[in-house]
Amino acid sequence: MAGFVSDNAEQIAQTVAVVVAVGAIWVLSVRVAARTVARMTERSPEAGARANTLWAMSRRLVVIVLVVVVVLMVAAVWKVPLTPLVALGSAL
Repeated sequence: MAGFVSDNAEQIAQTVAVVVAVGAIWVLSVRVAARTVARMTERSPEAGARANTLWAMSRRLVVIVLVVVVVLMVAAVWKVPLTPLVALGSAL
């Protein structure tokens, strides 16, 4: 295990940096959206309900995008070939 860590210290650091950066983006987006929805709810309960529903759907989209970005960036850091995945996707 020690040999793996010492041999791949740069990739491990880059992977941690990617995960931390995407986690920070997620936390910031949740805070901004929660504040926006709260402000809209104060103005009008109906507008707040609509904004809350829109944020619930948008949150799923943001999670999917961030997960895909993390997976692709980590694959690039570890030099995982994506060609077989693209070939499989185009065959389906």
